[in-house]
Amino acid sequence: HSIDFESLKECISALPPSSRRIIGSLMQLLNDISKNAETNLMHAENLGIVFGPTLLRNKDQAIDFSKTGTMADIGVEMILRVDEFFSSDERNIEFGNIDNTNDNEDQYK
Repeated sequence: HSIDFESLKECISALPPSSRRIIGSLMQLLNDISKNAETNLMHAENLGIVFGPTLLRNKDQAIDFSKTGTMADIGVEMILRVDEFFSSDERNIEFGNIDNTNDNEDQYK
């Protein structure tokens, strides 16, 4: 599966700021988990298989299983290259302090 990283970066940049912070922090957590794969057996590939299809599906549709491999691959790349896709502020938030007051929900529909 070929992934267009520039398009992926553009898609991530188009997300509301609070969504980027949540996803960036989740990807950082998964990256940290994958660094302990010798102990926990959760390599980035395993994490991508679990989280990729769930996070990347269209919210209004069921998961299209013919695309789960591509979604898993995208999830793996987001985990492994978290620092390329998300700023340090987007990767390191305290979940109790998410401010979405500047997000315009209508803008992202």
